[in-house]
Amino acid sequence: DYINATGEVSFALGVLDPDDQLSFYSKEKMVTDGVELYVAAGDLLGPSGNGSGYAPQIDVWPSISFVVDTTPPSPPTNVSVQTGLTTIALTWNTNPEADIAGYKLHYDTDAAGYPYANSVNLGNVTSYTLSSLTTGTTYYTAISAYDSDGNESLVSANATATTQSVPTTLAFSIQPSNAISGGTFSTQPILILKDIEGNMVTTASNSVTLSITPGTGTAGAIFSGTTTVNAVNGIATFVDLSIDAGGSGYTLTASSPGLTGTTSSSFAITIGTLSKLAFTIQPVGAGAGSSFNTQPVVVVQDNLGNTVTSSTSAVTLSITPGTGTAGATLSGTTTVNAVNGIATFTGLSIDKAGVPYTLTATSPDLTRSVSSTFAIPSFGAGTAMGRTTLFGLFLAFALLYVLLVRRKHHVSGRMYSSKIDDFVN
Repeated sequence: DYINATGEVSFALGVLDPDDQLSFYSKEKMVTDGVELYVAAGDLLGPSGNGSGYAPQIDVWPSISFVVDTTPPSPPTNVSVQTGLTTIALTWNTNPEADIAGYKLHYDTDAAGYPYANSVNLGNVTSYTLSSLTTGTTYYTAISAYDSDGNESLVSANATATTQSVPTTLAFSIQPSNAISGGTFSTQPILILKDIEGNMVTTASNSVTLSITPGTGTAGAIFSGTTTVNAVNGIATFVDLSIDAGGSGYTLTASSPGLTGTTSSSFAITIGTLSKLAFTIQPVGAGAGSSFNTQPVVVVQDNLGNTVTSSTSAVTLSITPGTGTAGATLSGTTTVNAVNGIATFTGLSIDKAGVPYTLTATSPDLTRSVSSTFAIPSFGAGTAMGRTTLFGLFLAFALLYVLLVRRKHHVSGRMYSSKIDDFVN
């Protein structure tokens, strides 16, 4: 049995006596169908059960009172939608009321609003995907909430969506391969842009960025190449990526504004075998005894021609025998240790003019490398001839200046004298 009434309800507990008479241990009134019944002392409830004959007893039990909830929940908020070719995915915030029992989805294909042509009882969830919809059709949707007493809220603000393929996530279609440190991946990664149904969005041109996933591979590794590309027909293709530091367990993270990112499978970067030296910046000569106009740079490479960034090999430069002028001396710091596989030279000069010179780079156990040719002119500020020539030029310019000044004064004096003669005459 239950009481089906609104507002505050008072009722009493009682027992039947042997003659099926009901005795109440309660107040002199109770609410029946919303009407208060008052009884006189000493009356009993008769067999007719017509409500006459309520009788309070001397021992009065406390009555029980309760409130029937008729207040509906608040409308759900922050309803958002994402579309696919034939689906609409909806999400919304959880209602603040503690007695929420579930939600309903209302939708239609016209903009009339409530009441909607279709309703679905979703249960107590905050996301749902409508499926089997018509591509290119606009749908109008809203969410309502209901509580454990069956009270239902007003519908949320309308959320409008047209079924179409819109990119929502990224996915690797080709994973990055293992590689040699400093060398480009033999298999470069390719990503596709998908909608909520997992279909590739062939109209998408979003920019996609790859980066080393934090905490993977070797700390401080440098990721090089074109790391951000624009998708073409929904496909983002990378072509020249490399990582400079050896290590295992590398992964790449793909991201794009507004889209759900993804992480690649793991791969390794191995350190190449030290093999040879190579000039990356060639020397450009200067006057004899003067520092080269361009100082050379030499790198340590593996057998594939990649710079071995872990190398600290000592690299020495010398004048290649049989080039330049016999007896010439290469001055400056001719041996340096590579830093990250790169040997950078400074302050090098050659004391004797000549052409053509070349330099040879050597390092133990590595194949040597010879520079391109360059010239050392005879004129150089650091040589005796150079200093003499500069002094001679200085004297010549000084003598020319004196002659010009004297000529100017001589001409000015003649003009002044001519003017005086004219005045006197």
